[in-house]
Amino acid sequence: MEAVSKPAPWSPRKPVEKLQNMNFEEFENLARLYVVGALEDGEEEAFQEARQEFGSQAEELIAEFRQLNSVFALSLRPHPPHPDTKRKLLHAIRQSMHGGRRPDGDSNCGREYPHYRLIPSNSRASRGVADEC
Repeated sequence: MEAVSKPAPWSPRKPVEKLQNMNFEEFENLARLYVVGALEDGEEEAFQEARQEFGSQAEELIAEFRQLNSVFALSLRPHPPHPDTKRKLLHAIRQSMHGGRRPDGDSNCGREYPHYRLIPSNSRASRGVADEC
């Protein structure tokens, strides 16, 4: 026997078989999901049928939700990455490309590649002072 997935109790979604002959409030809930690309299997077909049924009222609602979605997306401020993210990413790239060694075969004494990092202008490396192994 095939298990029927039930929506979570807090979910506004109904099982797909109950989406036939939906009222406008149910259509409105699905329209929000449609605009962000979150309709599940079966919901898309029922949504498109209801969209045809509700006509211009449905199109106005979808246009409004698309506009709100765009405004919301533009209002988000980017979250700065963790300070170690760049170092870890470059390390992972080096590991995959060279097995942890520089292209010339030198292990660089266990340090990261100095030519891959951003060197502050007041650092020893920028003044030509090399670190000893």
